[in-house]
Amino acid sequence: MFTTPLRIGLRLALLAAVTLATLLALPPPQAVAIPYVLANDGLHRVAGLDLTTGGATDTQLSDSLETLGIWTVIDGLTPPPPPGIVNANSKVYNIGAYATDTEVSIDYVGSGDFGVNRALSTIGTGFPMAGTVEDVSVRARTYLAVPIGNWTISIASDDGRRLQLTDAQSGAAGPGGVVGFTTFSGHGEQTDSGSGTGFNFLLRNATTAHDQSVGTFSVTPANVEPGTNIALIYLDGFYFERGTGGGSFEISIRNALDTTFGGSGEGWTLLADNTFGWRISSTPITVTVTPPANSFTWDGSTDDWRAGAGADTHWEPPALGNTLYATIADDATVNAGQANVASSNEAALNLNIGGTGTVNVAAGRTLTVDSTLTIGAGGTLANGGIVNALVVNSTGTVTLAGGSSLTASGALGNVDVLSGTASLNGFLTASTLDLAAGTTLSLTGGSLTASAVSLAGGTGTINTTAGTSARLSNISETAASNIAYTGLGTIVLPTANTYTGTTTIGPGVTVQLGNNASLGTEAGKTIIHSGGVLDIRGLRAGANGNELVEVAGTGIGGNGAIINTGGSQTSAFRRITLTGNATFRADARWDMRDTGGASTFDMGGFTLTKVGSSELALVNTDILNEGSVNVNQGLFRIEGSTRHDGPGTITVVGGATLDFWNNTQTHGPNLSLASGSNLTANGGGGPTLAGTVSIAGTANVVTNNNIALTGQVTGGGIAKTGTGRLSLSNPANNYTGAVSVGAGTLAASGVGSLGNPSSISVSSGATLEINNVGTPLAIPLILAGDGQGGVGALRSIGGSTTFTGPVTIAGTTVRNDAAGTLLTLAGPVTLAATANLTLGGAGDITITQAFGNGAVPYDADGIEETLFDRETVGGSNNPRTNIEDYRNATLQGNSVKGILTTHLHYNDDAAFDARAAALGKPGWDPNNGPTSGNDYSALWVTKFKPNENGAWGFRFNSVDDNASMWLDDDQNGIFESTADRFYDRGCCGGSGDRFTVSLTAGQTYLLGFVMNDTGGGGYYRDMEFKAPSGAWTDLNPSTNPGRFQVTLTPNNSLVKTGAGTLTLNGNNNYNGTTTVQQGTLLVNGTTSGQGDYTVQAGATLGGGGSIGLAPGARINILAGGYLAPGFSPGTFTVNGDFTMGETSGPRAVYDWELGSGVEDLTVVTGDLTLNRWTLLLLDAGGESYAWQKHYLFTGFTSLSGPNDVTFDVSQVPQWMQYTNLSDLALGVDGGGVYLTGLTTLPEPATVSLLALGALALLRRRRRRR
Repeated sequence: MFTTPLRIGLRLALLAAVTLATLLALPPPQAVAIPYVLANDGLHRVAGLDLTTGGATDTQLSDSLETLGIWTVIDGLTPPPPPGIVNANSKVYNIGAYATDTEVSIDYVGSGDFGVNRALSTIGTGFPMAGTVEDVSVRARTYLAVPIGNWTISIASDDGRRLQLTDAQSGAAGPGGVVGFTTFSGHGEQTDSGSGTGFNFLLRNATTAHDQSVGTFSVTPANVEPGTNIALIYLDGFYFERGTGGGSFEISIRNALDTTFGGSGEGWTLLADNTFGWRISSTPITVTVTPPANSFTWDGSTDDWRAGAGADTHWEPPALGNTLYATIADDATVNAGQANVASSNEAALNLNIGGTGTVNVAAGRTLTVDSTLTIGAGGTLANGGIVNALVVNSTGTVTLAGGSSLTASGALGNVDVLSGTASLNGFLTASTLDLAAGTTLSLTGGSLTASAVSLAGGTGTINTTAGTSARLSNISETAASNIAYTGLGTIVLPTANTYTGTTTIGPGVTVQLGNNASLGTEAGKTIIHSGGVLDIRGLRAGANGNELVEVAGTGIGGNGAIINTGGSQTSAFRRITLTGNATFRADARWDMRDTGGASTFDMGGFTLTKVGSSELALVNTDILNEGSVNVNQGLFRIEGSTRHDGPGTITVVGGATLDFWNNTQTHGPNLSLASGSNLTANGGGGPTLAGTVSIAGTANVVTNNNIALTGQVTGGGIAKTGTGRLSLSNPANNYTGAVSVGAGTLAASGVGSLGNPSSISVSSGATLEINNVGTPLAIPLILAGDGQGGVGALRSIGGSTTFTGPVTIAGTTVRNDAAGTLLTLAGPVTLAATANLTLGGAGDITITQAFGNGAVPYDADGIEETLFDRETVGGSNNPRTNIEDYRNATLQGNSVKGILTTHLHYNDDAAFDARAAALGKPGWDPNNGPTSGNDYSALWVTKFKPNENGAWGFRFNSVDDNASMWLDDDQNGIFESTADRFYDRGCCGGSGDRFTVSLTAGQTYLLGFVMNDTGGGGYYRDMEFKAPSGAWTDLNPSTNPGRFQVTLTPNNSLVKTGAGTLTLNGNNNYNGTTTVQQGTLLVNGTTSGQGDYTVQAGATLGGGGSIGLAPGARINILAGGYLAPGFSPGTFTVNGDFTMGETSGPRAVYDWELGSGVEDLTVVTGDLTLNRWTLLLLDAGGESYAWQKHYLFTGFTSLSGPNDVTFDVSQVPQWMQYTNLSDLALGVDGGGVYLTGLTTLPEPATVSLLALGALALLRRRRRRR
């Protein structure tokens, strides 16, 4: 609030000495505010304390006075002291409290017993003084007001005594003081060592006679209280008398000019009120000041504003002169020079600092302003004092004019900024802060907390310098107002604010929200200039998030113009406008969202840069005047109906993420994806990205939902994961990096859409889907698994395509689901040693080159592992006895064998169970548990190939139960019992057991481990090995390639599915089975070493090649299956056994074509079995003459059948006449199985040629099943 001229005054607040004991008669002295009157009630005394209890000696008592501080506890009557310290008749009273005691002094001097003099008249009856035993003590304490001068004080007594003087402003008893009296400058007469000169106490342990201890001290102008010529001193005197002979006690003072010390001054005078101008009081002393005028003005001529003796000539009007009390104004004005507050407790009721005036509060001092403090233009209040040194009462006001400066600490009342720019420095609080229109309050140091801020129209500005902060609450306005924050500090807005104008955040300043409405009502807006920062702290911009925020710049240090260092806020903004390139930071998530109304992000064609590790999302937000986006850190999300129409580029750096959430929009900007960047889709739907996608290195594309890239993809490679589809359709795609499809489907549609990747790798469960992508494609393919949902690792759904690059297959399904099209794999094919291949679909597939691994054993990294579902096997009842029994045991029940390629570690029964389940035996250990009994054992054998000569070590972390480790050191392939057992552990348990053996590099040694569970569960943990020159290492075949291996035999099988035709043109040597479940398999190459062929009902095996079967293998055309030798027509060779049909069920079918001078023939070099079958005659444009014998099968070594045969001529043309169908028959001779009884009707040559020509056009070609 704003005030008028101020009143100034001074109040003196004094601190009393503080006693340290726990039992005090007086409360600890405190700084108090009392009326300006002298409380003249004299000395506070105690009498009657018996110190003889317990037989203490004079010396002990004196020592106690000095070292233990007994004088601070002897009058502790409330609460009562312990028994024996103060007797029941001790008294506490003030001199002058009794009518019989009119002297305000300390005087217990006389002859005879103590009580004869004063005790009875002063203290009253009951005081314990009987006969000659007078065990008493007296303590005197008071506050003294001592004028300027040189003084001597004495304490006289019989027996012991002590006198201490302490500065009354120090706040604690003890040597020295803050101001005023410090120590005695001299001493005389009876003073014990360790007191007197250099100390602030006098001490004497006197046992006889009445003597005195004397000390001298000075009070100078430098020691007096501000505005006076007096020093305030706290006196504490103590006397004790014990034994007989009476006692005495008195305290006297004199001027130091006394002749005793070489002068001619006054003599000793009992200490009493007004002696030599001294004043005494039992309560803190204050002084009444009567000014000659209502105000004083400092002329600035000196640097000391004390108006003491001889120093008041620069005050207008002048002070009272060299009197007892100097004069301080009720109202003071400092317009020039420097006024120093060098003493404590200066007080001004009203203080005005103007012009070039400066009031400086020294360190450790206090300036109290009771009413108003006005600092005019150019005025400065500089405070180096203690915390809370500046205290302005809640009803007071600090008024700051333009150009003024206030440096202080503590609590301000009202702070009014009237004009221009005013400055504050210090750690301050204010009840209210009032900013007039166009004014600025600058915080140049410390912090400011304002409980309320009032704006009076126009723009009020708060400027915070670096390292400062202002906490501003309840900002309101008396007229429509704006507020601006400038500088390099921090603004905290903890409450809802109600001003209606614009909030401006200048360069370098950070504004932190503490309430959704911290930025005022949503009628206004917020402007963030370049370099400024708005920290939403987990809150909304506006009560409804509808504050319009106009923003530009990168914030402070590039860390963001809008940031969130609080909790997640998914409805932070609804309206943001970029007025320049801007950086947003999300250390915690924050969103733009349409909560409560439409959401608009006007980019103005500028670039947004996203930093911070968390998420920034645009949710259901209308983007206007689109610009570019740089995603430098964390995640930038486009969600819901948000659409970026372009132009511009979204750039994603490595490790950062561009995410689309539940978004089905088409987006226009180009994408620039750095190596290691992430493009993701989540939450449903799937976006279409129409701009150019430029990739540097390899970008990660995570399609938890679909993503369609319709723009050109150029640059590097793609690592796709996620179960959704990544669709490529641009014909100009020319990216050249490697592509990996880790999950989901990569779908390329259209010629050129697949680009020119260096390779495409498809993981198990993922699919590469192609649709009319063109041909040929020299792209290496690496295929694994059956594809997503079993549709194939490679799937064609349209158009014919040829891949001419190498194809690597590891257990794969390839499908062509586009009927009438051809998928050709023309490049070299590498088949993993145990991989199976499934090829199918309604379309045709051709594999041009050979594939397979034959049947030659090979070594691979791994450990042969056998899990037995019983404790013992073979002839051994303990795996420690003979490992060969376990190697040769027959698998029974749920026992299972497999190849372990990871580290050898089984932590418990459950781990063994899980491994058995993974090998195809779930429930392997049905009795698993701590009381499972004796139920399983395990064997591990591997071929160890050392690469160093010397001692190799093997150990495990722990094992339970029986266990042994074996090594075939003579390399005969057998573990000899005992000789090859290098470690043996009986039940139960073991830890860190090992063995060491000398081995030769380049040799191969069988290495074996075996254990069993004898009840209660088992484990085999952390097997390790150690090379001669190495450290202990995890025994893991996959991380030690070539070191631990097993011998495997290739086993590759092929399955044909779907209605299309699979053509194999290579000389394949895969050694597994071949199953034709659907469609047609044409073998045109020369194969070898193959397993059984099975042709199921409705499927066809044919071709003009040669199938070489392994011994014992056979081709089986099952019931309903088809054999179609040759190719319209031709010869089909089976080097092995062949069975046509079955003994029951539908008949197998032999598609037999008769052509012009050629006919189908099947050559079988092994056993031929003909069961139930049908010979289906097909015409391939044959000539019009009959053969005596038409051979169907030749070359076989034995024949079973073939008489269960039927003939089907339904497929021949009508003009192909047979003389008699019943004449058709099969025969067997040395040449093979033949057909007889087939004739044609002779015709003229011309007619015959015409008929044959028509037949060639209309005949049914070899069908593909």
